[in-house]
Amino acid sequence: NAFIAAVVLREGFRWRDCIGCVLVVGGSSAIAATSSSHNEYLDPDIFLGYVESPIFLTYFALLMMTITVVYAFRERYGHRHVAYYILLCSLIGSITVMSSKGLSSFFNSWAFGGDFPLTRPTPYVLLVLLVSTAVLQVKFLNLAMQLFGNTETVPVFYVLFTLCTITASTVLYRDFENSSPQDIASFATGCAVTFLGVKLITSDRHHTSLDSKEEPCLDPSQREQLRRDGGTRGRSSAPPAFYDVSPDIRALTLPSAPLLLSGSTPRAPPRVSRRSLEAASHLTLDPA
Repeated sequence: NAFIAAVVLREGFRWRDCIGCVLVVGGSSAIAATSSSHNEYLDPDIFLGYVESPIFLTYFALLMMTITVVYAFRERYGHRHVAYYILLCSLIGSITVMSSKGLSSFFNSWAFGGDFPLTRPTPYVLLVLLVSTAVLQVKFLNLAMQLFGNTETVPVFYVLFTLCTITASTVLYRDFENSSPQDIASFATGCAVTFLGVKLITSDRHHTSLDSKEEPCLDPSQREQLRRDGGTRGRSSAPPAFYDVSPDIRALTLPSAPLLLSGSTPRAPPRVSRRSLEAASHLTLDPA
């Protein structure tokens, strides 16, 4: 994604981006090599037994509470950091992964001699959760890409999505129940190396604002002011000029306040030449 964003979207590619990509690939390889494989095929009864465990019920309640709080404050804090909408997307995505893994386990169990899963209501509930949460993921991921650069958004999404899905799968399916301490330590090291690579890719990255694709990088306070101003950064804040529409039309009245442009020094009102006034005297204006 970093290479594609540099070539197609012209977001630039630095040496630190190359080092970050190498660290991400290395950390991901360590994660894949040390992660445990959960080969148990679950039928709906076993899955419901996992769902009804007190640990998962507590985790799911905390998950839904976190999603609700993050969603409620999205308008206030969503534009300040790339991780906000990505965190919301990743938390919802963990539900998608749990649902898809449950559905795949049901059909794998049926393929190896188990009962047909579609005779139970559990697969249909998981299918509804899978589709709805997948749509919400795309929505919030697009919002993050509108506010921040693609090179920033995708690596952060990779990290947070990985963390949220691993946590959810570990709580529900008990993936690390039989793992050795060495495997767990190697897994944590791979995650740390991956996060370091993502940090190198996303740090000191200039991005465009929501209102203009040509705006320079803004700090959070400037971006908040830009949103309150309705995207009027750089436009003239001076009062409009008023013209006397009397029949003589020789009197031209300009605002007494100096003209101010955002980020510029005050300037005196422009002078009107005699030739301009003579040309204006031949105009016919509608008094309305």
